[in-house]
Amino acid sequence: RRQAPWNDYRDRITAVILEDGVTTVGDAAFYGCPGLTRVELGSGIVRIGMDAFMDAPLTGIDFPETLESMGTSAFQGTRLRNVTLPGKLTWVADDVFSNCPELESVTLGEDTTLSFDIRGSRSAFNRGDDNNSAITLRGYRDGIIHDYAVLFGHSFEAVGETRFEETGHMSSVATGGSVRWSFDTNTGYLRLVGEGPIAMEFLGSWESSVDDPPQRDYAVDPQPWQAFQDRITAVYI
Repeated sequence: RRQAPWNDYRDRITAVILEDGVTTVGDAAFYGCPGLTRVELGSGIVRIGMDAFMDAPLTGIDFPETLESMGTSAFQGTRLRNVTLPGKLTWVADDVFSNCPELESVTLGEDTTLSFDIRGSRSAFNRGDDNNSAITLRGYRDGIIHDYAVLFGHSFEAVGETRFEETGHMSSVATGGSVRWSFDTNTGYLRLVGEGPIAMEFLGSWESSVDDPPQRDYAVDPQPWQAFQDRITAVYI
């Protein structure tokens, strides 16, 4: 890994001020600076790279509204306590605020997407222990942040209601179940809630030939959200 030009002074850095016009904080730019407690980010910052401030004893930072993405472990091991992320931020990578022993709350926008490996069962927001309930996630009710908080055992505080612009309803006569679906035309998120199966009874037909396997005629029994299928980016069940 290439070293930052200021690497020879990293043990003496106490504050970092990035003026307007700087657009990116590079990977590991201020990794492990032992005296770095304050950072001021200019209004032009769009991306904060992987490990950018990892293991620096940061106690506070204000993020500009221009910020769009944060890399893996960008603030891992810092001393941040209450974090508010800008509404334009759309991508938060793995472990971005992991092993932060004083972290109490994180506020996220409605359109923020969180990257995580569900098999690892590790939240991107943790104190280095299993007590995720001590960290409150603030976001939009019934949105991705709400689901994330439930999945990883965080406390959750609603700051608004998720905007679903297209909605519908599915009923299952066989099971008595009922599933509601909602599609957010802004983000492309399809959400299904309720009880019962989401598979619909097949009312179409099968067509086959010598050369081709049987084909289901989806035009006869389309999914309720078929009109939006080219715009779906994520499904939450």
